Amino acid sequence: METLYNRSNSWESTFSNTFKVCFLSLMVFTFSQTKSFGEIRRVNNQLTTNHSQRIYATLQEAHNFASEGDTLMVEGSTIEYGNLEMTKRLTVIGTGYFLLENPNTSASNTLSIFNVIYVKATAKGSVFIGLVFGTRNGNHTFLIEADDLLIMRSLISNNLQIWNTVKNIKIIQNYFSRTGSSVFFMGTANLGFSDITFDNNILNGNLTAGFSSIQRTFTSIQNNILNGSVDITTTTFRNNIITSQNTNYTINSSNNQNNLFRGNNPLATINGNQIYNENQLFVGPTSASTDGQYVLKSDSPYLTAGYQGAQPGIFGGNTPYVLSGLPAIPSIYELDVATFGSQENGLNIKIKAKTNN
Repeated sequence: METLYNRSNSWESTFSNTFKVCFLSLMVFTFSQTKSFGEIRRVNNQLTTNHSQRIYATLQEAHNFASEGDTLMVEGSTIEYGNLEMTKRLTVIGTGYFLLENPNTSASNTLSIFNVIYVKATAKGSVFIGLVFGTRNGNHTFLIEADDLLIMRSLISNNLQIWNTVKNIKIIQNYFSRTGSSVFFMGTANLGFSDITFDNNILNGNLTAGFSSIQRTFTSIQNNILNGSVDITTTTFRNNIITSQNTNYTINSSNNQNNLFRGNNPLATINGNQIYNENQLFVGPTSASTDGQYVLKSDSPYLTAGYQGAQPGIFGGNTPYVLSGLPAIPSIYELDVATFGSQENGLNIKIKAKTNN
């Protein structure tokens, strides 16, 4: 979609605000076609708080003034955002990640980088999309006490830390960058979880739950790239691509089907599971982005190796992975502004934008 705007009459002083209002109006329209997101509140730590315009300089301030069901649009910044303690149901949307690596992502390549989001039990039902967690220390992550969460299209550099017995958390289309440890960290040994959906993620660490005497069960683990070890109990384990050659997998599932394994594994001989040939699978890192390297080759024999002939890996299934974790709102990926303008003829602005399903 391309749109050409011509602005006149004091364009020098009003262009920036007008452009932002137009874009935010476009986002509001998109939201209204899907579900109610309440009030939209802008968060930008390089601006001054303006309550009348619903602009906030800190995450916590935006949260405190928000009502249940509101949306916090966290804009890209060269300054990291601080901590957020959530006590109410909100939607938090950032800019996505790897914006310089993939084409047509955003005209601005600055990220919404978070430190800690502490999701208290009263924030049940919250949604998180397009966030990036910093990597400076082990505290950059989610601390979770609430049920019924959706965590999607985010770059998570640490464990998801569970500090309560929780249920019904959907973790989809994320990129987990940390290696050498489990995606889950349990605050205490007696905590459990249930009804966890873990689909269409890229995981560089381990997918383990541990402590089999305590209920830590998944409903669905499907269409993931798993680069570490696996030790889980789940209803469905299907269409995953396991790239590690670690043969110590413990997968307790009644639907362990159509997964691709890199190395020799007894699971790869039953229920449509198989060992893949590395040269015939991914396009690879030399010709693609950090997350785009997991696209299957156009001539790969594994394109239909998933359950009932579906595509295995992150780009298959009901929630295919979206490059760079772009939120499902319109994004402007090219902005061309004329060098000169006038009150008579206006200022020519060419915008290229797209929606992200």
